[in-house]
Amino acid sequence: MRALCLPPAESRHRRPWAWLPPGLLGNCTPAEQVTLGYLIAIALLVAAFRTRVPAWGVFVALHALGITGLLALIQGAHVTKHPGVRAARDWHPVLFIPPLFHELSYLIHAVHPTDFDGVLIALDRWLFGVDPVLWLQQFASPWLTEWLQLAYTSFYFFPVILGIPLYRAGRLREFRHAQLGIVLTFYLSYLGYFLVPALGPRFAQQSLREIPLDGLYLATPIRQLLDRFEMAPFTRDAFPSGHVAIALMVQYYAWRYVPGLARWLLPVTASLLVSTVYLRYHYVVDVLAGVVLAGLCLALARRLDREPA
Repeated sequence: MRALCLPPAESRHRRPWAWLPPGLLGNCTPAEQVTLGYLIAIALLVAAFRTRVPAWGVFVALHALGITGLLALIQGAHVTKHPGVRAARDWHPVLFIPPLFHELSYLIHAVHPTDFDGVLIALDRWLFGVDPVLWLQQFASPWLTEWLQLAYTSFYFFPVILGIPLYRAGRLREFRHAQLGIVLTFYLSYLGYFLVPALGPRFAQQSLREIPLDGLYLATPIRQLLDRFEMAPFTRDAFPSGHVAIALMVQYYAWRYVPGLARWLLPVTASLLVSTVYLRYHYVVDVLAGVVLAGLCLALARRLDREPA
């Protein structure tokens, strides 16, 4: 049993989980700990609200399967030493995060059926004296919409773009620390959606439907593709802005570990932050919450797994 979650040798002496029982979870990497913890937390949440969640047993069973699969992947990487299995373990968030996000469209409104868009709209107006989403429409143009939609979509590639150069260079300590911070950000943002369900301006503010926001060539098909992938508007994933939080996390770790990449990412990151409100995906308070979430996750990652020098 001790080998169940055996980490790479270079990280054992810095293991922050030494107080856990050896061979159970105490030897997993911090990011694996977070993934397992999230899988368990959502399974317990679904079980607690089982009277509201259709087919709740299916979700609990799928989470149990996910926990078993991740533990088997960790064990397999230790036993076989096969590079493909080891890579699958190292990149496990790529396997887990998309389906865990997808299930939110079925769970959030079942667990918490109250939408908070009215509160978020009122906060925006209180902070700025205007509705920022509507105010930005004076600057709308097809070329700007096109660029900002591409910038917004780049979010889905940001973590991988950061991870590949670190992984190829064998900088596994930095790779795993950045992975921890990014995984924390994903999962805490998902929990935030349960606490404050919100549709976002595109669906909650009726007046926006009368103001078209067209691009040149790619903006509309990309928007439609993302809506299908995210099952909009059912997911209610506006608050906090995961796009903002993840983009800031990747930008920070890029500056720390791959400065050359960070310089290329910076204009895209800046455009992405603007795009969240301009494209009506988020309220400004969602963006501010995303900034706070990024800061919180940076601090948590440092505490859970000391950042490499």
